[in-house]
Amino acid sequence: MLNSVPSSIMERGNGNTRIQEQDGKINQQREKENPKIMIVEDDSDMASLYRSFLSRNGYRIVIQAATVGEAKQKFKEAISYGTGNEKPQVAILDRRLPDGDGLELGKTLI
Repeated sequence: MLNSVPSSIMERGNGNTRIQEQDGKINQQREKENPKIMIVEDDSDMASLYRSFLSRNGYRIVIQAATVGEAKQKFKEAISYGTGNEKPQVAILDRRLPDGDGLELGKTLI
């Protein structure tokens, strides 16, 4: 896909990735780190699809959970250790989880 870049410089998404053509080769430079993602999804196929798509596009999955309880615990651990560098900046939340509502979970995390 990168080989079909029509111009010598192209920005993608939120401008975090710049693709430059130098000497006929395409060089990808990350100007900033893409957001860290938290996925809370009880359907393992959907969780895998999200993880695959986001990882392939340069995003870091820092938390993946299948229940509200698991998500809260992993979130607490992520912000407790060190400098909080693993705290997610974006959350993908399933509304219907076995032990609660993803929307309510999101309200508790902000």
